[in-house]
Amino acid sequence: MDKRTLVFRKGNFNDLINVFVDLIKNALLLDKDIKVTIQEYRQTRSHSQNALLWLWLNQLVQYMIATHDLHATGEDWLDVLAERGILPMVVNPVTNKPRRISTTKLNTKEFTQFLERFEHYCGKYHPELNLVHPEDLYYSAMGLN
Repeated sequence: MDKRTLVFRKGNFNDLINVFVDLIKNALLLDKDIKVTIQEYRQTRSHSQNALLWLWLNQLVQYMIATHDLHATGEDWLDVLAERGILPMVVNPVTNKPRRISTTKLNTKEFTQFLERFEHYCGKYHPELNLVHPEDLYYSAMGLN
């Protein structure tokens, strides 16, 4: 029996039961042991989340150049955000030193929380910087649509 990954959304309870019963029946007919693992579905970050992040990072870069003559890239700012606890850190297994986690490793929920912390950080430490909120992009990125 091949490994299968099935994703069930809330509200599909009957579908879930039917598929599970069919899978177990098939496995028993083949006289094979099976292992069933149930875990929360974690969708990776969305394109709109990534687009909003880079829109905001570019805004922050331009703001810091204009107001403080501080020249840093968006990647540099991701490092700063990690150092300040806004972007999660992980320990590098080779060097045993902390480093920022790649945003590609965040699921949509974690990315939304990161964007919320980033927005709060900018509002607290750079209140003159008004991050843009393009309706279509912002609502999609924050899961509000």
